[in-house]
Amino acid sequence: MKFNPMKANKIKLMPSKRPGNTWQFTAFFCTLVLLGGCQLTAPSPATGAKNIHNQASLSPANFSQYYLSLKQLNPAELLDEIERVSQAKKQRENQAQKAQDFKDDIYLLLLKALPSSPIYNPYNAKDQLNQLPKEVLSLSYLKAEDLALLSLLKDQLNEQLYAQARITALEQEKGLSQQKFNRQLGGLQSSLTELQQKLTQLKNIETAIDKHGQ
Repeated sequence: MKFNPMKANKIKLMPSKRPGNTWQFTAFFCTLVLLGGCQLTAPSPATGAKNIHNQASLSPANFSQYYLSLKQLNPAELLDEIERVSQAKKQRENQAQKAQDFKDDIYLLLLKALPSSPIYNPYNAKDQLNQLPKEVLSLSYLKAEDLALLSLLKDQLNEQLYAQARITALEQEKGLSQQKFNRQLGGLQSSLTELQQKLTQLKNIETAIDKHGQ
């Protein structure tokens, strides 16, 4: 067997695998994976700004709790609350604030939708509810429970106004029927009066004939 010096030199020149190099490569690879994961899971600046905007635009009022508290007030306390909300609304309008706040508007329509309220007016409450912008009647402005309350209130007001319109129509129909009945009754009474007059005339003629015959 012949000894090949070139092969021996190649064997001596081949670098050996060191444990230190393997550990450094593993650490570098893990670092890249962690960095990539952070980039995938971290919210984008636009998303973060959108979330902050939505949280800032939510009304601080709790309208569902407010409506429940109204049901506990007596008439005098309700009048005080109506005056307080009305003054707050006027003050806001006089200040001409750039950022519109519909809190007092919703308070007032809840007061008008409450049956025990001195200013109970379902027609006006429904009209004010319809005038609220779509942006207000959304989860970007209202809490979920408040949006549910106003949605339910809108449905109830619609049903109530429909029922009231039906009652009014029936009353009008009844009134027309009563008028028709009264006209028919008046006609019958006139006919009866005419018959009585004719009977009286016939009796008078009969009496006159009898006297003439005697």
